Amino acid sequence: MRRVSVVLERRLARSTATAPERLLSLASVRDPVVRRAVAGNPSSPAEALTSCAQDGATSVRIAAATHPVTPPEVLDALLGDAHPNVRSAALSVALSKAHEAWGLTPANTAAFWYVRALHPRWWRLAPEHPLVHQAAMWHPDARRPG
Repeated sequence: MRRVSVVLERRLARSTATAPERLLSLASVRDPVVRRAVAGNPSSPAEALTSCAQDGATSVRIAAATHPVTPPEVLDALLGDAHPNVRSAALSVALSKAHEAWGLTPANTAAFWYVRALHPRWWRLAPEHPLVHQAAMWHPDARRPG
């Protein structure tokens, strides 16, 4: 009977039709495959992703790091994760967000780390913020052309 339950949990965790409350409860089940599926589900609520970001399984944390609605403060915490693959996944998403928000090129990690080091809530900065301008000035390849 337990085997059927695991199969059902995995299906529910992958389904975009699963209710957010159910996905939140599935984020804490014993099976890491279920938790990873929750972290990768486009319908997962931020609370479930926050839980997945603190998971003991590296693959679950990586999935949480790459989810588009993972809260920025959770993504920021994952930048300091003990596992290099989690840090790398979080950095890729953070650089993409900096690219979208500030016009910094995703390849320019120096500009991103500069802004992050000086502003604890870097994700809230507008492109006009002085730190973003400084990063672009001190790291000339930071701004995308155009």
